[in-house]
Amino acid sequence: MLDATFPIANRAGGPGNSPHADSSRIVGSLLVLTGLLLPAGVLAEEPPTAAELEEQGFVSMFNGRDLTGWEGMPDWWEVRDGAIVAESTPDKPSTRTHYLYWTGGRPADFEFRGAYRIHGAGGNSGVQFRSETRPNWDTWGYQADIDTDGEYAGCIYQHGRGLVAERGQRVVIDSQGQKAITPFGDFDELLEPIHRDDWNHIRLLAQGSRIVYWINGVLMCEVDDHEEQFALREGVLALQMHAGPPMKIEFKDLWIRKLECQLNSSSIPRQRFNSSNCWMYSSFEECTCSASVMNRSPSRDCKSRAPSTLSNSSSESP
Repeated sequence: MLDATFPIANRAGGPGNSPHADSSRIVGSLLVLTGLLLPAGVLAEEPPTAAELEEQGFVSMFNGRDLTGWEGMPDWWEVRDGAIVAESTPDKPSTRTHYLYWTGGRPADFEFRGAYRIHGAGGNSGVQFRSETRPNWDTWGYQADIDTDGEYAGCIYQHGRGLVAERGQRVVIDSQGQKAITPFGDFDELLEPIHRDDWNHIRLLAQGSRIVYWINGVLMCEVDDHEEQFALREGVLALQMHAGPPMKIEFKDLWIRKLECQLNSSSIPRQRFNSSNCWMYSSFEECTCSASVMNRSPSRDCKSRAPSTLSNSSSESP
C-alpha cells in the first residue's frame, strides 16, 4: 500500500477559492502502453537519480542552497532544507496568486522532472509552463496542477480556458477549440499513487502540440492542443503560490532537458525505452530523437523501433 491517499473530492463544484476561477520502474498493475490503465494495486515509479538524469541530458534548475536562477515576489520565496518554499499563514495571508519564474530560458519542447510537497486544507499550486509573464508576478498559460484536496492534482489547467484535461483523460483540441475526450482511467482511483502531505514526483513532457503529465510515474492526463490562440509552443516555466487559505508549498530536485525529435507519425510517449535512453512511441514504427540540456548542444542521439503490439494508427503530425 502507498503511504497515504487523498480523500475523494466532491466534483460537483470547486472550492470557494477555486484555482480555476481565474530497484523497479513502473511496477504493479498499472500499465501505460496502449492507453490501457489498470489501477488496482498501483505502485509508484522510483524517480531517477541525479546521476541518471545527467546521463540522459538533464540540467539542474535549482542548486538546493539559494534562489539563484529564479525570480519572484519579494519576501515570499525562500530555501529551507534544500527546497524552494512559499508559505502563507493567518498572519501572512496570500491575497493574490503569484509565481516564481525560472530565468534559465523559455522552454519549448522539453521534459521536466521535479518533486513537490504541499500542506494545508484547500492548498493549491502548480508548475506553470509555456506561459507568458504578467505584471505583479502573474502568468498566463499552461499549468500542471497540484492541490491538497484532490480536485485538481494531476490535471492540466490553462488561464482563459480553465481545465484543459482532467485526471484520466486523453484530450484532443482542434483549431476551433472543440474537445474530443477519451477516458483512460478513473478520476478518483488516479489519486491513489499521490502522497498526501509528503513528497511527490512530477514528470512533464511538452513536445509540439502534445503535453503529457505524470505523478509518481503514473500517467495522469494527456493533451494534443491545436487551438492557436491558446496553444503556446514556448514560454516561461514558473512555480505557483496560490491565493487562499493558509498553506505551504515546497519544490526540490528540479531538472529539465530540451527535446529535439523528428517523428514520422503522431504519438505520445508511453514509457522509457530503458536500453537506449530514448522514448518508445505507441503509434510509431520508429523515431529518431536527441535530447539536450537547455541552451546546449544535443548530448545523445538514439533510434528505436517500437514493437508491433504498440503500433496504433493515428492522424499525421501537425
